[in-house]
Amino acid sequence: VLNLGYGFSGTGMKLKEIEFVSRALGGEMRPGQVSSNRFRNTAIGELPSPLPREFLLGLDMQKKDFEVGRWTFLAGEWKWGGWPYFYLAAIAIKSPLGYGVLLLLAVGVLFRSGSRPQRSVVALVLPALAILGFVSSEQGFTSFVRYVLPALPFAIVLLGAVGRWVEGGSKWARYGVGVTLAWIVSSSLWCLPHSLSYFNELVGGSANGHQYLFDSNIDWGQDLYFVKDWVERHPEARPVTLSWCEIFDPQRVGLNLPRTPFPPRTAGGPVGPHPESSFEGWHIVCVTNLHSADQRWAYLRDLQPVDRIGDSVMVYHLDKDQAERSRARISPPLRPPNK
Repeated sequence: VLNLGYGFSGTGMKLKEIEFVSRALGGEMRPGQVSSNRFRNTAIGELPSPLPREFLLGLDMQKKDFEVGRWTFLAGEWKWGGWPYFYLAAIAIKSPLGYGVLLLLAVGVLFRSGSRPQRSVVALVLPALAILGFVSSEQGFTSFVRYVLPALPFAIVLLGAVGRWVEGGSKWARYGVGVTLAWIVSSSLWCLPHSLSYFNELVGGSANGHQYLFDSNIDWGQDLYFVKDWVERHPEARPVTLSWCEIFDPQRVGLNLPRTPFPPRTAGGPVGPHPESSFEGWHIVCVTNLHSADQRWAYLRDLQPVDRIGDSVMVYHLDKDQAERSRARISPPLRPPNK
């Protein structure tokens, strides 16, 4: 199925013929060298690749990202590298809580039903744990919950065991499962059309999600059209600036706004605004930039937003006094250890 999806492009190529960029597949490289192949002069290099070339190169590129490392954000804390429990925590706060209730019930039902259901549990749990464990072992960074999404279908199939409990249980069992299913559906529908920025009740819902995760876990530029609608509906919000993630160019939807200013930096940091730049006025900032490692717009995190656009964008209004205090606030950018 995987090869069909890629049209068998590059499937069967000898491994030694593919150029890799990661140390894991490319080996140690000379200064200035960007690709290599650790299998080139080995017997393994003569073997045909069972995977499409582009798929294999995608894995290689992802591995290189892990090898380089980056800052990771979790629950208001920054760390170079990552946390081994990051993906478990991310799934716990990004999934409707009703799924957790049903999963516990399903596992309990299967383990009480004899040896055959126990084998069913193992057949579903082991692949999910293998994916979760493999991704969690990569500690160059732990940032994107999408890396472990392939583990979730196994858990979803496992939930089907709850049907056995409902079938042989009391009416209260049926009512309980029905209420849980309604909880899952309603909590998912409640956040539409802003599903990407969904967070469950453990962290206070989607409105507080940016305090725990950021980047593609909540903000992938999906609310740009809603920002445009907000600007058009609020002509009183002038002057207005925009600080947007680099996924999409705001000008493509007709938003040609100046960039939100940030305080001057200390020596060695990014260049700050012109000394005459005004911080007074309205500022629209996506949460990816609000919590970014370069800390340019960190001064806004201490302020209360006056509005929110789709749970991934904050709107701030600074009066003259707040603007002057913000100008003087410097947050040095995060630096990798020993660099």
